[in-house]
Amino acid sequence: MIYRLRERVIHAEGLKEIGFFTDFKMSSIILIDSDIDGSIRTCGDRPGPYRKISEWGVYKYVIPEKNKNYYYLNPYYFAKSATRRLIQFADEYLKLVGHGKFLDNLNANDTFFQEINAFQQYSLRGIE
Repeated sequence: MIYRLRERVIHAEGLKEIGFFTDFKMSSIILIDSDIDGSIRTCGDRPGPYRKISEWGVYKYVIPEKNKNYYYLNPYYFAKSATRRLIQFADEYLKLVGHGKFLDNLNANDTFFQEINAFQQYSLRGIE
């Protein structure tokens, strides 16, 4: 899923801006198929704090009279959620093969550890 989206953004379509001027405006988005939306929901997507866009960055636009659904994806929210899921997977895998969590094994004076803590504390929404 990640590779398919990467190919479209970097090598094909790029990112677009779309306006729903009576409602709101979205920038830096790509149109996705319903199968990608389904895969994202399988990964644990749910409504986001801003209602219009899900936690993973999906916005569903429905045209009832035409019976059409369009799915748009914001790469920022998608990358943030996918990274969180990949970290959970990696931690679980490391646990199964007898290792601890990566961050648990870092020293508090380690630069990477300090940067992660600063990001968690001062980012727009933090890592949940």
